[in-house]
Parts: sequence; C-alpha cells; structure tokens
Amino acid sequence: MDQPSNAEIMRRVDDLQASLREDFAEVRQAHERFVLREVYEARHAALQARVEAVQLQQEKDNAERRTDRRWAIGSIVIPLVIFAYQIISNLQGTA
Repeated sequence: MDQPSNAEIMRRVDDLQASLREDFAEVRQAHERFVLREVYEARHAALQARVEAVQLQQEKDNAERRTDRRWAIGSIVIPLVIFAYQIISNLQGTA
C-alpha cells in the first residue's frame, strides 16, 4: 500500500482549509442578505398602518364625493322644480 507523504497530507489539509474558508465566506455573504425578523415585522407593521390609513382616507373621500353629488343634483333639480311650478302656475292663472 502506498501511504501519502507528510507533504501530501499537509497539502490536503491546506486545500480543506481553503475550501472551508470559501464555504464560510459564502455562508457569511448569504447571511448578510437576510433581514432580521424584528426589522421585517416593524416594516410590515408600518406598511399595514399605511394601507389602513389609505383605506380610511379613500372611504372618507368616497363619502365626500357622495355628498358633493347630492348637493350638485339638488342644486340642479330644485331650481328646475321651482321653474316648472312657476310655469304651471302661470299657465293655470292665465287659463
């Protein structure tokens, strides 16, 4: 049997060390890309609050729009009704 020499064993150990360093560097880089759970939860809570605020503002705007529409319709219909009433009253009075 052929036994490896001490130099061969050292070369293999050095290769193994280099390989481990590369692997740990890759793991370190991958770990740096992750976001901490606390940071994720804080960002998620802030985003949820913003969404709720936008929804609340949208509901308020919709209610305001409905009120504006009612006033616009009323400002057109009421004068028309009064005008029609006057015309009818004048026609009945002249007949």
